Amino acid sequence: MRAAKRQIEKEKGEKIQAIESAKEERVAAIREKEQKLLSWENQAKQEEEKYVDRFNKQKEAILKQKQMEQQRELARGVGREEAARLMQKHRDDLGRLEQALASE
Repeated sequence: MRAAKRQIEKEKGEKIQAIESAKEERVAAIREKEQKLLSWENQAKQEEEKYVDRFNKQKEAILKQKQMEQQRELARGVGREEAARLMQKHRDDLGRLEQALASE
């Protein structure tokens, strides 16, 4: 009878060990997936930052170009009303451009 109890206890211990091993493997797999997800998230953030930087540079270049166009028009002696109309047109163009770039 003692031998049978020992055998049962031994089997119980082996089952518990197998369960613990499986649990540790699952935890390790979950941690590995978590690390991959974090790595992917960091890569996505870096890509997003690149696109935002490129967008901002394009926006600045366009704004500078529009400003230079406005200054050239003003330098040509365009009347105040015409200058105001052109500036409003440029502002409207910039607004539409910002919306288009933002939607990208």
